[in-house]
Amino acid sequence: MDVVGFHAAFDFGAHGRAIINHGATMMLYSMYPSRVQRWINQRGGLTSHMIYLRGKELMSMYHPRYLDAQALATGASK
Repeated sequence: MDVVGFHAAFDFGAHGRAIINHGATMMLYSMYPSRVQRWINQRGGLTSHMIYLRGKELMSMYHPRYLDAQALATGASK
């Protein structure tokens, strides 16, 4: 099963304690496709807790690259 996990970016603070780096978190978040951003927002955003996008829900958000290559090879348009 395909799984992608998301969490906030963090730095290590005093005594090795993880501290969320809000700037880095927003930078990473901004690189995600809008569908993934909406999915993250519906689950409370990026926090220190891992959230997982998997299975059919994950597959519905991404177009397999081999179909793109197949369309190019046959001259088909999207």
